[in-house]
Amino acid sequence: MSAQESSNELSVLRAQVSEQVEMAKASSAATPDTELIEQRNRLQALQNQARDLSQKLEPELANAQSKLDELTPHENIDTAPESEELTVQRQQLAQQVAELDAQLKSTRLLNVELRQSLDHITEQRRLVFRNELGRRAPSLLGSRLWHNLQRDWPQDQQRFQSLDSAARQLLEQRELGASIFTTAVLGGFLVVAFWLRKRFLQRLVSQQTPTEFQRAVAACVRLAFYSLIPGVSVALLCYALGWQQGQALYLEPLMNTLVGVAFLAGLIVGLGRVLLAPQYVAWRLLPLATDTSKRLGWFAPALAGLSVLVWVLPAFLNAINASLSLTLLLSTSTSLALSLLFFHLGRSVLKVSTTIAQENTTSSGLLEVRILHYIAHFLTYSQLFIILCLLFGYVAFSTLVVIELLWVGVIVSSSYVLWLLITDMAEFLLQRGQAATAAGTLSEAQLRTRSQFIVLLSAIIKIFLGVMAVFFLLSPFGEEPSDWLQHRLGFFSQGIHFGELNLKPSSLGLAFAVLIVGSYVVRWVRRWLSKQFLPTTRLDASMRSSTANLFSYVGYFLVLTMALSVLGLGLERMAWVLSALSVGVGFGLQAIVQNFVSGLILIAERPIKVGDWVSVNGMEGNVRRINARATEIEMFDRSSLIVPNSEFITKAVRNVTLSNPLGVLKLKILMPLNTDADRVREIMLAAMNLHAQVLPDPAPAVTLDGFDNNGLAFTGVCYVVSPRVVGAVRSALYFEVLRKFRAEDLSLHDYQKITV
Repeated sequence: MSAQESSNELSVLRAQVSEQVEMAKASSAATPDTELIEQRNRLQALQNQARDLSQKLEPELANAQSKLDELTPHENIDTAPESEELTVQRQQLAQQVAELDAQLKSTRLLNVELRQSLDHITEQRRLVFRNELGRRAPSLLGSRLWHNLQRDWPQDQQRFQSLDSAARQLLEQRELGASIFTTAVLGGFLVVAFWLRKRFLQRLVSQQTPTEFQRAVAACVRLAFYSLIPGVSVALLCYALGWQQGQALYLEPLMNTLVGVAFLAGLIVGLGRVLLAPQYVAWRLLPLATDTSKRLGWFAPALAGLSVLVWVLPAFLNAINASLSLTLLLSTSTSLALSLLFFHLGRSVLKVSTTIAQENTTSSGLLEVRILHYIAHFLTYSQLFIILCLLFGYVAFSTLVVIELLWVGVIVSSSYVLWLLITDMAEFLLQRGQAATAAGTLSEAQLRTRSQFIVLLSAIIKIFLGVMAVFFLLSPFGEEPSDWLQHRLGFFSQGIHFGELNLKPSSLGLAFAVLIVGSYVVRWVRRWLSKQFLPTTRLDASMRSSTANLFSYVGYFLVLTMALSVLGLGLERMAWVLSALSVGVGFGLQAIVQNFVSGLILIAERPIKVGDWVSVNGMEGNVRRINARATEIEMFDRSSLIVPNSEFITKAVRNVTLSNPLGVLKLKILMPLNTDADRVREIMLAAMNLHAQVLPDPAPAVTLDGFDNNGLAFTGVCYVVSPRVVGAVRSALYFEVLRKFRAEDLSLHDYQKITV
């Protein structure tokens, strides 16, 4: 985008913002709520445009500023006179930077004005909401409402007839083929849905002892059946009847409301079924007796039916433009019926709590009974108050409270089911990890890491569930979801600023996804390299393991770089981090970096490899693992020795099995001076030649090292396939030589000195 294009876009945006800001300032508590909502939507659209324009201008300004800095001469450096072309170019860049900076500041100022106007609109909507709540309407007990209803009834009757004729006309004008196809789809959907539901219920009945996780999953599946079947059916039915053909747009809000309420009513019935489960005791989520569940089983269907009336009737009356008297009558009637239903529920819960109190005397049971008593008394007395308010004409206030009570029940019940699902799923995954550890397929360290991840992830999901529950609970109180997000969770859309870095939840979520997916990809490729590709090469096992480890280090570094790039932290923005790391390397991190580089040298040059027999600092053992920082050596007593990698680079290390050397075995025997030396030599050679692990080439040899007062010193030398078998072969040869000496009646010298 050029400076001229951004200037034109800014001019158009400024004119639109000025118009909408003036309209917002002119609004007051007397402005209708529908008009305030339209103004808010227009302001939010302009705010999004201003934010997009600001995001476009910021990189352009940074790019132009960097070019200008490159062409600006330094005062402390003597340079040759610049050409006229460079001077003109620098002046143009300076002008472009000034224009872009002014446009960016103007855009940010427009954003501030829009935010202030949105706050003003929100405050006016709150005032309208409070005024509506305190307004008194004609009561059912007074004659004014009935007089107005009698006066307005002829007009309402004509509106009903107009709606009936419009519906008949739409039915006659609908396309027969499309209607038949949609009806067939509806029928097929119902058949498949009810068949799946029947099979699922049969499986529930067949399993009498489900786990908590199975019970929570089954509850969610049943909720999906109960909400999707009526909702999708009503949506398909409306489409089949031709409501979405654009022929009667004034009926579209009514049909949309009907579809949404169908989902809600199904959800309410499903919540009653999964929480109470009067027919499936083992799958019941609430700790209630079967008699109590059956006694309360009627409530959910009745509440679902009334919820349909509560939400559909206002949309229906708006569609026909009904009179105020008819609207008041129907609103008061539905709210009164809903209040009576909650009142009866409170009385039923009170009876249930009394029965439980008589049967249970434990402290925990008394606490549950006390909570039930509080709920029952709240429902009873609050609904008595609401009924009195309805009878005295406070319809808006009473309707809001009753609907909010219904809404709270739905949200709390749904959140409770999802909370159980999250808790039981986390417990199930933890138990699987413990079982895998017991079976030996998962180490203790992996179990701890997996358990920490599961617990942390479940806590994050529960927090998100709680936030969303509060979000939905507050939505009916005159505050739209967008307002609630704007004022309380504005960082979801605007992000959090750390200097020039803007962190948004979407970016954080995407970066987290990149880390998770990238880590799994690196692990999968590493497993593929180590188990499939590298075994087909000429590399030995130790080199294959080192190559796979080196690939994993590089892969994890690339994944981390990609995640930081998603957050907006590119390599060019990490110069300060690299500078800090260089300082840290010079001080505290020097040993760590030295060991890491030494590990890379060990992998590349391979002076030692996995499986080698090494001796370092007087300690001997077999190399078991070469890590990034240190090497693990298994001592001959089965203990582990952790040696920093730098020890293998900077100090003398003896590798016994570096080039697959032969094992050298020496037998030293001291005999008396009167011993037959030739016979001793023959016995030692025969013992070495007859042993299976002694190599014929180089051939075994026996030498007489000398004789003195101590006797004759014989040394037998032979070679075996590996230094690892020297000890076992030496022991076997000594046993064989001693057995033959005893058979030949040859005695050893009293003084023996054996060097191993």
